[in-house]
Amino acid sequence: KENVSRMRVAWSWSLPNGANESTPLVHDGVLFVYGYGDVVQALDATTGDLLWEYSRHLSRAGGFKKSIALYGSHVFTATADGHLIALDAKTGEVMWDVQIGPEGTRANGGPLVAKDKIIIGTARAGGDARGAGLDFYGGGRIIAFDAATGSEAWRFRTLPGPNEPGGHSWNGLPLESRSGGAIWTPGSYDPLLNLVFFGPAPTYDTGGLRERVQDSELNNDALYTNATLALNADTGELVWHFQHLPNDQWDHDWAFERQIMMLPVDGVMTRVVVTAGKLSIHDVVEAETGRYLFSMDLGLQNVVTNIDPNTGAKTVDADKIPGDGQVKFVCPHVEGGKNWIPSAVNPNTKILYVPIVESCMYMTPVAEGERGLLTGVRISLRARDGSDGLYGRIQAINLETRTTVWIDRQRAPTSSGVLATAGGLVFAGYLDRMFAAYDDATGERLWSTRLNEVPNSAPITYAVNGK
Repeated sequence: KENVSRMRVAWSWSLPNGANESTPLVHDGVLFVYGYGDVVQALDATTGDLLWEYSRHLSRAGGFKKSIALYGSHVFTATADGHLIALDAKTGEVMWDVQIGPEGTRANGGPLVAKDKIIIGTARAGGDARGAGLDFYGGGRIIAFDAATGSEAWRFRTLPGPNEPGGHSWNGLPLESRSGGAIWTPGSYDPLLNLVFFGPAPTYDTGGLRERVQDSELNNDALYTNATLALNADTGELVWHFQHLPNDQWDHDWAFERQIMMLPVDGVMTRVVVTAGKLSIHDVVEAETGRYLFSMDLGLQNVVTNIDPNTGAKTVDADKIPGDGQVKFVCPHVEGGKNWIPSAVNPNTKILYVPIVESCMYMTPVAEGERGLLTGVRISLRARDGSDGLYGRIQAINLETRTTVWIDRQRAPTSSGVLATAGGLVFAGYLDRMFAAYDDATGERLWSTRLNEVPNSAPITYAVNGK
């Protein structure tokens, strides 16, 4: 806090043109970064000089990833043509290359390291899990590979079939009609419990789920969408799941980061998983069992009217559910509230720093056959009722007391992840290209600079040569 006002640029490096969402990694004085078009670069962390570059030459434009991974002497990345590759961290040479799904498979989240395995979640092109072969009916996949050889260890399908556990929750729809359940964000690994946590997205084809069928054996919750999945890292076995928002009709994904930490719960230090969807409601569950503990609603949504304090079950406003031919005013917008840009937590103070965009939407019925994000609905951006024109928001929440510590709001929407440091700072970036540092206790802005482009990933800190 005392010297951040003197911070300056040490070096800069231009990434390939296109969307860049990947968090950089640093090891042994080398910074590894992923660029749009399936480009991985190794840079000297002191000077920014290029050490090596890997570029995958595809017949179509490459995609973007939110993460790359380091394990042993390899760098791991997914590619736009549905492959997972291991690169030599010293040279960039391809060590192995495996196909993780059919043409059109997307792995935008990127890989996760868990012991000696590389685990990655997938989706179909356009977010729809159907088509392109029976193997990709029924949602996304979570797939584990041996880090040394690339051989497949296990895979888990995010949407169960009719005769599988959870399969009764799709209103009787056959497996080939079940869509969504994409994995858009890297998972989290708990080495103490040997569990990996992933969050499948909602469905994008809601027509068959809107009305509950009159069959006592069926419901329309649509498992395992908008759930936290806890999988055994060795076997891929589902250990537990907790569904945060069943039958999501608004694309309010609960598909983002799962943060693992220790919190006092009823006077007992408990290992917990904290996660939120676009509604900016945070659910806290026990990491070992998935037992619901508590929720925190940051007050930016108008869909959920009540949360059961014992189970976490959410009551939604029936007037906000689309499909009755009426226009719906819903908060937040599908790109707003809490989104994929990650929050940060200070493990000492237990304060969570959440990047948010304050926005709402009109959900307007469309004519039969007209395309919309969800079945029969067109979405348009609108400000919140009574908006003062400030859309960017950082909210600091004490997870022990479950109270807001401070809020910073500004006109430009928040566009980057948040970084909390041991030096008492919080960093965040915005759509106006500003990158700023705040006092983590008060929210006072202590420093800012304008970048050459919009910051659109997660900031990191690192040390090299004593700096």
